[in-house]
Amino acid sequence: LLNAAYYDVPQKRQRLFYIGVRKDLNVEPAFPTPNSTTISYGSILEKNTKFTFLTKKEVDKVIKHAKQQKLKGNSFGFHYNSPLKPFRTITKTKSSNALIKVNDLYRYPTVTELKRICSFPDDFKLIGTFEQQWARLGNAVMPNQMKAIANTIRQEILKWN
Repeated sequence: LLNAAYYDVPQKRQRLFYIGVRKDLNVEPAFPTPNSTTISYGSILEKNTKFTFLTKKEVDKVIKHAKQQKLKGNSFGFHYNSPLKPFRTITKTKSSNALIKVNDLYRYPTVTELKRICSFPDDFKLIGTFEQQWARLGNAVMPNQMKAIANTIRQEILKWN
C-alpha cells in the first residue's frame, strides 16, 4: 500500500501495488522508499487566473449532498483541503472533497491544477469536457509515483544502474 504523497505527488492517494519477480531471478520484490516529506498543494496552485467560485447556494448543495452520502456510508464527506498539506484523493467524479477554499469562497481546481495535483506536467494534453478530463486524472496512476516504482524495479530487481 503506497501513498502517492510520499513520492513527489501533492496528493494523498493510497493504492495497492503488486510487484512480482520470477523465481529464477533469485531476487526479492522491492518497493520504493517513501520520502520523509510531502509537497503541499498550495505550492502548485495557479496564480493570476480568474477563477469561478461557487455561489453560497451551490456550496450549500454540495455540502448537503456530501453529508447525505456520508450517512449512507459511501462517500468521503465534506472536508476542507489545507493548502499546507497534500490534496485529498482526486476521484473519478468531481466531489466535495476537491473544493479549494479561498477567503471563505469555494471553487473547484482548474484542469492545470488537477494535472499538477496528480504530478502530470502542465503541457500534458487532455481532451474532452472538464468532467471527462477530471475522470481521466482521477483514474490515472500518478506519474511521479510510478517513476519511483519503475526506478526501484530497475535498480533493485533488474540491477540496471
